[in-house]
Amino acid sequence: MMTLPSHFKPNKIFNVASLIPAIVGILCAAFLGYVFWWPPKPAYQVIHPETHKVSYSDESKFIQIHREYCINARTPITISRDLIRDSAPGEPEFRINLPITVQIYDLGCHKLDRAIEVPEMTPPGIYRLKSVAVWQANAFRNDAVDLPDLKVIIRKQY
Repeated sequence: MMTLPSHFKPNKIFNVASLIPAIVGILCAAFLGYVFWWPPKPAYQVIHPETHKVSYSDESKFIQIHREYCINARTPITISRDLIRDSAPGEPEFRINLPITVQIYDLGCHKLDRAIEVPEMTPPGIYRLKSVAVWQANAFRNDAVDLPDLKVIIRKQY
C-alpha cells in the first residue's frame, strides 16, 4: 500500500469545513423559496368570476357590488376600488378612487354584496370598476390579485 507524504494526509477539520459553503447554500435556497413561494395558496382567491356584477341605482347614488371568493388565511386583506371612465383613444383617463376596505375575512368560500356610495360630482358615463386585493403573504412580501373588472353605467345625477 502506498503512503502519502505528511503534507498530503487527510485533514478532518478541512473536510468538515469544506461542507459549510454547501450547507449555507442550501439554507439560502430554502430561505429564497420561502420568500418567493410561501404560502402555496393565496389568502384571497376569486371564484366564479362570471357571477361577479355591479349595478347602480340613480335614486340611491350607490353602486351594489356582488363578488364570490375563497379565503385561505386569516390575514388583513386590503381591497382598493377605482371607477375608471371609458374614454376615446388619446383622451386622458378619468379615475375616481372609491373607499378602501381592510378586513380579516372568515376562512372558506363566501358571497359578498357591498354597497359603495358614488361621489356626487361623478360625471355620467360608462365606467369600469377596477378592484385589487392586497395582503401580506409572509414576513417579506405582499401578494395581490386583480379582481375581475366590472362595467357600470352612471347616469346624470341631479
